[in-house]
Amino acid sequence: MEFADGRFFCGMIRRPSHYMGLPNDWADDMLGGMIAEALGAGQGCDADDGVLDLVELAS
Repeated sequence: MEFADGRFFCGMIRRPSHYMGLPNDWADDMLGGMIAEALGAGQGCDADDGVLDLVELAS
């Protein structure tokens, strides 16, 4: 897990080359997308429910 901008993110999705010990990061976009799809990131209980958006609009 990585923490940035007040939120936690999956490091294997954001920077897979770092966690896999690869020599460079040129494939991070492709690998991160594949890992996100395999994990189902953004679907089910991981999906944005809009509550934060409503709270931000109210303030």
